[in-house]
Amino acid sequence: PVPVDTAGVAQASYAAESIRKASPYVQIVYMSSFGYIPFSMVESGNAWFLKIPVNTEKLEKMLDGLESTRENNKALGNEMLMLKCGRQICFIPSSSILYARKCRNGSIVITEQGKLIHSGKLDEFEKELTWTFCRCHSSYIVNFRHVVRLASDGILMDDGEQISISRAYRKNVNRFIENLQYNY
Repeated sequence: PVPVDTAGVAQASYAAESIRKASPYVQIVYMSSFGYIPFSMVESGNAWFLKIPVNTEKLEKMLDGLESTRENNKALGNEMLMLKCGRQICFIPSSSILYARKCRNGSIVITEQGKLIHSGKLDEFEKELTWTFCRCHSSYIVNFRHVVRLASDGILMDDGEQISISRAYRKNVNRFIENLQYNY
């Protein structure tokens, strides 16, 4: 809690904006004892506001809304993933991942922003991914949100990368495409 006329409000707004830039899928909850919300906090994006003392009905409604938002993002294939990158933990939206490939030290995850080296195995990483991802090779998993062209032996990604479809995974890719057509 900070008085309205202090730098605390500006700091809270700055923190919220930094979080929002890092990931648009993060939900932010503001709690305030004031009768109004500072405009700088409203500008930070999709946020929930609670007045202190907390009205339990509004709190329950807010929690239901947060859960609904999370489920909607998951259904759309937009889920936050946690990657262990060396000594750091990176949080990235699954929709920003183009593809992942096996490497000696774990997995290389190619995102819209660049390349990350994840210390987890590709098989373990695959279990965390949303329905928009498909295993097309023992060494590759692709996000079909970023596929430009599909042939019987390869996939062209929107970054220009050509990824092979192995014979062992051809049926898996065909099944994925059938399900994709069924869902649309």
